[in-house]
Amino acid sequence: MKLVMGLLILFSAILAQAACPKDEASFVADAPALLVKFAFIETSGKTSDFTKELGKAATGGAATIKVGDENLVFARADYKAESVSGVMKCDKAKNKVIFLSVGWDAGLNGSGVKGVGIQ
Repeated sequence: MKLVMGLLILFSAILAQAACPKDEASFVADAPALLVKFAFIETSGKTSDFTKELGKAATGGAATIKVGDENLVFARADYKAESVSGVMKCDKAKNKVIFLSVGWDAGLNGSGVKGVGIQ
C-alpha cells in the first residue's frame, strides 16, 4: 500500500468564510459541518464535502476546550474511509471562524492525504 502524505503549514491562522455562530451551543453544533466544508475547500477537493451526510451516513461531534482565556472548539467528522478533525475559535472582533489546525485522512484506496494547518 502506498501512503501519500502532504504537509501544509500556514504561518497565520486560516480564516473560513463562515461567520461566528450566535452562541457556544450553536458553535459546537455547527462545528463538524464547518470543519468538513473547510477541509474540502483547503484540500482542493482531496477530501469530500460530506456536510449533507452528517447525521445520516456520516458521524460528527464537537466539544469546547478552555485554553487560558480562550474558548476553542475541537471537532471531528467521519464518512466512509474519510476522517477530518480540527480545532477552531471565533474571532469576535472580525466575526469569523478561525481554524487553528485541521487534519484529514482521505483514505483513497488505502492511501491517504494528510495535512495540518498551524497558527
